Amino acid sequence: MLFTQFNMEDALAVRYEEGVEDGFERGRAEGSTVKLIQQIQKKLQKGLTAKEIAEDLEESLEHVKQICEAIGRCKEKEAEAIWRFMQDFPK
Repeated sequence: MLFTQFNMEDALAVRYEEGVEDGFERGRAEGSTVKLIQQIQKKLQKGLTAKEIAEDLEESLEHVKQICEAIGRCKEKEAEAIWRFMQDFPK
């Protein structure tokens, strides 16, 4: 019985660590996308086209167009709010 309990504790510890790492990865991905949204917003304010922005930021034109569309459709103008809007945005 003690052996089974020990294995369960190990399994829970491993699952916890995996969950923490998954949370960190998601946070980094979100932060990266929010930064990209901010950069695209600035370039749109300067009058650049989606194609020019994609070339300048070395991003795919499709991805930049998707973000530009979300920026235009989202009522909120903060990058984090646009990121949340994009989570429900059809790809």
